[in-house]
Amino acid sequence: MFFNRFRPGPRFRPGQMARICDDFLAPNSYLLIDGRRWIKPLGTPLKGWVYDGLVFQIEDSKLVFFTTMTCCLEESLRPIPILK
Repeated sequence: MFFNRFRPGPRFRPGQMARICDDFLAPNSYLLIDGRRWIKPLGTPLKGWVYDGLVFQIEDSKLVFFTTMTCCLEESLRPIPILK
């Protein structure tokens, strides 16, 4: 398609875990990405990538399931650095 050529590529892929940097969740929240969509979310003027998936939090050095999330904006996600 002609218009897909100008769409930026997604920063995250399904199956990847990313840190959530939103005010409404705890600072130790992570999203296990289940899917992604190119849409125009409510309250935003332009289209962008949004992600759906499971939200986990760190409690007592354990990763604990917290809730599910739909329509998480790409701007609110940060990659997790890989330690070697």
